[in-house]
Amino acid sequence: MSGWGGSARRLAGAVALALALTAAAVLAGWGQPGAPVFALGDAPPPGDPAAQGRALARRPAEDLPPNGAARARRPAGWSPAALPRGEAAPGRVGPLLGVIGYKPAVVARLDPRTLRPLPGPRIRLRYGVSGYGWSPDGSLLVLGDVDDDVLHLVDPVRLRRLGTVRFGIVARAPRWLAWLGPRRLAVVAGDPGDGAHLLLVDPVARKVLSRRQLEPAGLSVVPAGDRLVLLQSPSDRLGPVRLLVVDARGRVRTAGLPGVTAGVQSPPNWDRPGAYAVSRDAALAVDLEGGRAFVAAAGATVAEVDLASLQVTYRHLRQPVSLLRRLARWLVPPAEAKLSAGTWRSACWLGDGSLAIMGTDTSVTGKVPAERRMVVRASGLKLLDTRSWTIRPLDPAASAARWEAGRLLAFGTVWDPGSERERGVGLTVYGPGDRRPRHLLGTQAVMDAHLDGDLVYASVDNGNEQWGRVVASLGSGRVLASSPAPLPFLLRRGLDRSC
Repeated sequence: MSGWGGSARRLAGAVALALALTAAAVLAGWGQPGAPVFALGDAPPPGDPAAQGRALARRPAEDLPPNGAARARRPAGWSPAALPRGEAAPGRVGPLLGVIGYKPAVVARLDPRTLRPLPGPRIRLRYGVSGYGWSPDGSLLVLGDVDDDVLHLVDPVRLRRLGTVRFGIVARAPRWLAWLGPRRLAVVAGDPGDGAHLLLVDPVARKVLSRRQLEPAGLSVVPAGDRLVLLQSPSDRLGPVRLLVVDARGRVRTAGLPGVTAGVQSPPNWDRPGAYAVSRDAALAVDLEGGRAFVAAAGATVAEVDLASLQVTYRHLRQPVSLLRRLARWLVPPAEAKLSAGTWRSACWLGDGSLAIMGTDTSVTGKVPAERRMVVRASGLKLLDTRSWTIRPLDPAASAARWEAGRLLAFGTVWDPGSERERGVGLTVYGPGDRRPRHLLGTQAVMDAHLDGDLVYASVDNGNEQWGRVVASLGSGRVLASSPAPLPFLLRRGLDRSC
């Protein structure tokens, strides 16, 4: 999620960002309150940094069911064959590696059942971590500094800092990191709304190989093997998006997508009572094996881009007749679209021709300016078959998801202005070998979740100003450990696919 350059862009961006953040799927500070975190080492963590600073009237933590579980929700579209084939990862045999805190931050090994730091070496950082990336052979870990234009180079075995790489661009902290080769790290640094910088770094030689400034724009970033794919949307209007493909030499190729509209539109006069901006975010996902990128906004059209030739094909989605009425309100903005405050979509590639799409729709209600307010609805989690270009619902209540170890974790949280609290749907885990989905954490608001063997790690609303954490067993549904402390920034590697 991007910021916006200039005063007009910043003001419009603040509204647009608020709309998207309520979906709890913006890449946000994991265990680092207020820190913008964009990690492409394994998967970008979705969440709501604004919610971490709110003083809310929330339910007490003891309102959780004793085992943290509830009866499984089984959506009408669910069947074990709904997901691509996959196998759950084996149980973890060693500790996790994670970052605790923000100012200062500590990199340490963590007990996988409690997420508490283990005895042993630690790395202390002045500020938190904005992103991370593992080298292809796993011998080097690179951490982006959240407040400075610097990369920290870490030996993950001995857990010691090897050195730093500075960009020489003041106040341009790294936001996205992705390894494109053994000695090639792509870095996107700075605020995209002001014009982010795209850098190519050799972490071994500790050198910046190339640097170029991008135009001010909203930005989404997805790694694709030895390439980096970026999606740009206008920062000062609603208009066509552009796809950028960066190779390991730092060369950039561009494809315009006039069939997909995104961006932010400011009102003519911000001083007018009831004025609001309109935002529209597009989702980006990449099929690494097939060399394709998919771009989708709210609507029934998806752009398919061949990454080698940059040829663009627009696909019109189809769905079974019996689902037309239900899908109509999930695929497109509601009837009062002229009052719509915004739509947000995210997507991830699941493999085997399947794509998951999720997000929220936000509208402004009220007949007079004094009564207007934003209403957020989950657009639901849906599965798209890219061979038949049909789409069907999987979980209408979810607004965010992760794909880990052959399982899809569905969750989400939206801000309810009426009750002034987060509304959640707990966590539902879908697997191709499961006869039914597994539901955990009742109706708790879940901002982020991860699966590691039988252990589930979730960032949850615990009634305090910051999000707490829960460790649960997938098999039994029982909560094994909980804490009001935030979920650490987990530095994981080895995930084949992730949202």
